[in-house]
Amino acid sequence: MRKLKWNALCLAGLLALAGLPAHAETYPSRTITLIAPFAPGGASDVLARTLADGLSKELKQSVIVENHAGAGGTIGIGLTAAANPDGYTIVLGGNGSLVFSEGVYKLAYSARTDLRPVSMIGTAQSAVVVKSSLEVNTLQDLVKRSKEEPKLTYGSPGVGSVLHLAGAMFTKQTGGQLVHIPYKGLAPALTDLQAGNIDVVFANITSLVPFLEGDRIKPLAVIDDRRSKQLPDLPTASEAGVKGVSMITWYGIMAPAKVPDDRIKVLEDAIASVLKTEAFNKTLDTQGFDRAPEVGSESFAKVLNADFDEWLPLIASLGLKPQN
Repeated sequence: MRKLKWNALCLAGLLALAGLPAHAETYPSRTITLIAPFAPGGASDVLARTLADGLSKELKQSVIVENHAGAGGTIGIGLTAAANPDGYTIVLGGNGSLVFSEGVYKLAYSARTDLRPVSMIGTAQSAVVVKSSLEVNTLQDLVKRSKEEPKLTYGSPGVGSVLHLAGAMFTKQTGGQLVHIPYKGLAPALTDLQAGNIDVVFANITSLVPFLEGDRIKPLAVIDDRRSKQLPDLPTASEAGVKGVSMITWYGIMAPAKVPDDRIKVLEDAIASVLKTEAFNKTLDTQGFDRAPEVGSESFAKVLNADFDEWLPLIASLGLKPQN
């Protein structure tokens, strides 16, 4: 009889444990994958790897980076949206891959409903650069040339990327024409620009600076209302005589929508700590990033919602056709 009672008690205990929610376990207890939806080697990749290294130290668990480039970053974002919502798969996205892509791709997911924000981690300015053999020396020269020679090409990290939209905005504002050539990342586009295979690139300054060595490409202007700390002598688009062309890239961490709140809080707090470290801020400075204006899921959600409301109607007005 005692044995039967003991067995019954053990069975009841096991059933009770089985009924506990999965997120009651210590988190994280194994490796976290940080998806980088861009090609290896660029400044964004360096940013992802520096963040992963910092998170590994903060969380006392390995955080590895997997690159899944292509389709304007939507391949990597889509993998995250479809991942098990246990907090072990996160993604470093930008406004191009998270927001703009929804205006130019037919996606199997929505960043608004299938992902949730964790924290913004940084921003970056952009600039217009041309191959050295192109006979333009100012932004006004490029405007004139793009009207006279409508077959000039410009490269971007992919359809729907921030830098694709920067080019589309430029042509809409100036009345010129540029033929868009998408790449699987900015580094391949800049490499082709150096080789003279394309004419123009709208580039994040974070990735641009190393490519300026050797004088094979020429920067014309910063696409912002502020001058760049990395290229202080470069005029803004407005200073160069082209109004209404401004584009900032932001980067932030997202997770599958159903990741439990407590795990999001763990990630949020760990990221906030990493963003204060000397190693992370050194990467921001050396790679040309600016610090995130605010940190945390709540402020990042506000940025995301505001960008969706502002940019999707604008993308529709540019006449960009959805890509499969």
